[in-house]
Amino acid sequence: MLRLLVVMTVVTVALGSGHTPSCIYWCNFPKAVNAGASYCCINSNHNIVENTNEPHPGRCVAHTFCARSKVPGQQDYPLAPVRCGHDDYCPYHEKCCYDACLKHHTCKGVISH
Repeated sequence: MLRLLVVMTVVTVALGSGHTPSCIYWCNFPKAVNAGASYCCINSNHNIVENTNEPHPGRCVAHTFCARSKVPGQQDYPLAPVRCGHDDYCPYHEKCCYDACLKHHTCKGVISH
């Protein structure tokens, strides 16, 4: 009996609690992607950044398809993009924009108005 209890405890710890992170911030896909449906872009596993509701200047490039290709001489594994829920996650010269390749919002350079 004690052996069964020990095995059950080890299995429970190994599998974890099964806790699903809760959604903190919802983003919308572009209208041309999933008809603008909402998805959870920031959950409780991410760093939480307060939303000041002051958008950064410029606008996002409207890509609805993945336009990335390998650039000769560029390293194979660039720095991971910053996942975001709103502009306050990004440096001031970037905006939180949908990335068609990653299929979620990331901090990206902008187009001037």
